[in-house]
Amino acid sequence: MLFPNVKFIVGGDGPKMIDLLQMREKYMLQDRIEMLGPVRHSDVRDVLTRGTIFLNTSLTESFGIAILEAACAGLYVVATRVGGVPEILPEDMISFASPDEDDVIRAMSEAIDIVSKGQHDPARAHERVKQFYDWMQVTERTERVYANVLRTRPRPFWVRLQRTLELGRFAGPIFAIILLVDCLFFAFLEWWIPRGSIDKVEMHWDQQRFRKLAEEFQNSSAEEKAQMDTLVDERKSDLGVQELSASERTPSPHPRYRGVFERVTHALTRWGVETNGIDPIPPSDRTDRRLYQLFFVWFTANMNVLAYAVLFMISLKSRIWFHVSFGTGSVGPAFYGLGLRESLIILLIVDIISCIIPAYFTVFGPKLGMRSMVQARYTWGYYGAMLPSALNVFSMEGFLILNTIIGGQMLASVSNGHLNDTLGIVVIAIVSLLVSFCGYRVIHWYESVAWIPNVVAFIIMLGIGGNHLHDAPASEPISASAVITFATITASSVISWCPMTPDYGVYHSANASSVRVFLYAYAGFLVASITGHMLGAAFAAVALSGTNPTWQAGFDDGNNVGGLFEAILSPAGGFGKFMTALCALTIPSACAPTMYTFSSSLMTISYYFARVPRYVYATVSAAILIGVGIVCATRFYTTFTDIMSLIGYWSVVHGVMILIEHFVFRKNDFAAYDLSAWNQPRRLPLGVAATMAFLCAFGIIVPCMDQAWYVGPIAKAGSGDIGIIVGSCVICVLYPCFRVVERYWWRK
Repeated sequence: MLFPNVKFIVGGDGPKMIDLLQMREKYMLQDRIEMLGPVRHSDVRDVLTRGTIFLNTSLTESFGIAILEAACAGLYVVATRVGGVPEILPEDMISFASPDEDDVIRAMSEAIDIVSKGQHDPARAHERVKQFYDWMQVTERTERVYANVLRTRPRPFWVRLQRTLELGRFAGPIFAIILLVDCLFFAFLEWWIPRGSIDKVEMHWDQQRFRKLAEEFQNSSAEEKAQMDTLVDERKSDLGVQELSASERTPSPHPRYRGVFERVTHALTRWGVETNGIDPIPPSDRTDRRLYQLFFVWFTANMNVLAYAVLFMISLKSRIWFHVSFGTGSVGPAFYGLGLRESLIILLIVDIISCIIPAYFTVFGPKLGMRSMVQARYTWGYYGAMLPSALNVFSMEGFLILNTIIGGQMLASVSNGHLNDTLGIVVIAIVSLLVSFCGYRVIHWYESVAWIPNVVAFIIMLGIGGNHLHDAPASEPISASAVITFATITASSVISWCPMTPDYGVYHSANASSVRVFLYAYAGFLVASITGHMLGAAFAAVALSGTNPTWQAGFDDGNNVGGLFEAILSPAGGFGKFMTALCALTIPSACAPTMYTFSSSLMTISYYFARVPRYVYATVSAAILIGVGIVCATRFYTTFTDIMSLIGYWSVVHGVMILIEHFVFRKNDFAAYDLSAWNQPRRLPLGVAATMAFLCAFGIIVPCMDQAWYVGPIAKAGSGDIGIIVGSCVICVLYPCFRVVERYWWRK
């Protein structure tokens, strides 16, 4: 027996306690091993002071508070060299052993020898631990660690990956994969929650005053410590702790887009590109008093061959033919048996009435400073607004695809075979992207000048082809269904602008007169719509009647709007081709705003979508429309029919619902919109009323539809396509009822 006078005191009730009891009984060591069982924390000091050596044989250990407590009680420590144990005490206060029995015995023998020779002073050990783990000492060491970390340059990723691969034949690849996953995950976090969007508090420490305060706190009594705790907030100012106000923080004009897009966004900002997201524009930034821009943006967007392309059909016995003209008005005289005079009268009346709705929607822009689909949240609710936002995304992209196809056809028609539709589509898409990419202000500038070539071209068309307009088809007996369907098609082509008109007034003065804003927008819509619709009614009707073979060949049986345009201007020779090409290059006057609204609508669908800059979505939109447009170019009008018909239904129903919410429930008062609640679901309507009313309206619209691919039972009875009319009436009845119930229930 090496040390017959050594006794063991064992505390705790761990899983090895039974084995220890059996061992003590087996070797008759009851007088040398004392088993205490569980020890209360208040009794730990008394137990520790009974011994001279503390034995800690852990297989794993992070820090080891028990070791620190034993050393503070004056005991010499024997411990296994695992985890963070080697960092707890100086080497002259502890003996280390490998985690095996023989080495533990060696370390214990070494410790007994040290203690028996008086080489370990318990009182001095206590003071050393007290000083070593003084609060100030711990703070300084922690500061040094952080300072060293900050001074150390991080190793390149590939160096770290190489070092990881060297860990072992099997472990290396496994940990390398984990490293790659971690890096990708942190890159995602940087994009998802950018560092720049996190509020920061800067601390300015007066080290001497801090030391003095810490010493006072350390030497104070318990009551004084409690009092000092209550005064912490007051003492922060004495310590120099200051939180920077928003105006004092480092300027960060685009914190939302830090990370992947940070450099690009800052560069684009310097170049004057709009990089704002869908956040409402505050009144302080709504200062543009050039209200005449609201006339030009809608006059130019409608004063071209695109804005008038819409569905029309003709029934010949059991066959249905589909065509599209560059004028909505051509539907009447050519395919509904309406004379040109009757068609023009219907167009005039419908345009005068239907232009009121998108023009009034323009007023929401300056007054609220919100994009159209963001404002829809005040009717649909935060989550409900995802539905119209998604529909608007598909609608805008559908318009873009069809518009670029017409532009491509126009460029191809004047190139004498040197340019096909595909390249023309690419050219129009790129020009549209450049205008939309630059943002709001560039769009307004472009719209203020892009109307000029189109107006000149239309005047020349009237001068050259005016004599042929007398050859329009003769009038046939008028049926009520033909008049209703023709009127609803015309109205829907105008009202379908509603989901985007507020977007182009959000930077204009919030104090501007609502009447002036409305009149400017109304004049832009009305003048352009009436002009384009009536010209389309006249020229396309003659082209399809067969009385002018050149126009008929250019129109290609309704499949080539650009060809018709070029055929009408062909007597002007090279100048006519030049005007056709120039008009094609102004097609972005309708495409650029549409692409802009596509981006803002997509950002409204989800918080995560809103984190991506608008210009990225504009680029994505251009890529989609080029690819799909090239594929659909050969079957343009069938595609147009399928998309355009649905856009008219949902956009009209949506517009009526927004107006009911504004006039009935918000009393035509823009102050009734809490602008700070735009992204807070709990402060917005629930959205059930709008969703239910919308679905119910479509439930009655479907039987009333009269489309190429479906004719409802009500439409078959001879009513014509009254889906828009009936759907609007259903919304006017159901939405107020559902909204009253929703407001009562949501308030409770």
